[in-house]
Amino acid sequence: MKTYKIERAEAVLLRHLGEVYKVLAQTVPDAAKTEHLHEAESFLELIVRHTDSSLLDEWQAMSGKSEIISTKSETEDTQSKIQNLQSKIPYTKNKAAFHRHLRNHILTLVTALSRYDTEAALSLIAREDGDGKPWSNERLLQQLNTYHSARHHIRLDPEARNARHTVVSEDGLTIRQTLIDPDDLNDWQIILTLDPVKSNEARTPVLHLEGITAV
Repeated sequence: MKTYKIERAEAVLLRHLGEVYKVLAQTVPDAAKTEHLHEAESFLELIVRHTDSSLLDEWQAMSGKSEIISTKSETEDTQSKIQNLQSKIPYTKNKAAFHRHLRNHILTLVTALSRYDTEAALSLIAREDGDGKPWSNERLLQQLNTYHSARHHIRLDPEARNARHTVVSEDGLTIRQTLIDPDDLNDWQIILTLDPVKSNEARTPVLHLEGITAV
């Protein structure tokens, strides 16, 4: 009974988070959103999608049909058409939105690694690295232990979240996330590679973790 109540509470919380994301994405024009609001929107999408994507997919499917139904005003109709056009743009080609999603995705991964939450971390990366070698709890823990032996822990403060610590290659396929440590040596990185095809299909960043390494 206790487990059932916890699961029900989680479902209710997830639905509320989904509703907040829905309001931000559907009713607030992009031109009126600040960078922080954009980040909040993509962060909420990330939480909902990686917890239960069916809620988000269901809403997006309903949103896609909204043009068939008469809208309440010309403004809503215009916004609906803009959203429909945006949905046809390949996910990774919508540079501004994709970059926000990518940063939030990576920062969520960094948070999971900092907390030694390997299950959460594995849910945010592809099952194998770029060479096809599978990631497991044991393999990930081994790399985390190596880092922690050298730098103790991964910081999560505002400086650690600064955008300058996320470096994307010119072709957009390789991402290097600097890990901020207590001594400010900052000489370790997470190296990731993007799978653009799978990212476009899933409409969420699909990343191969190549390793947690010293610079």
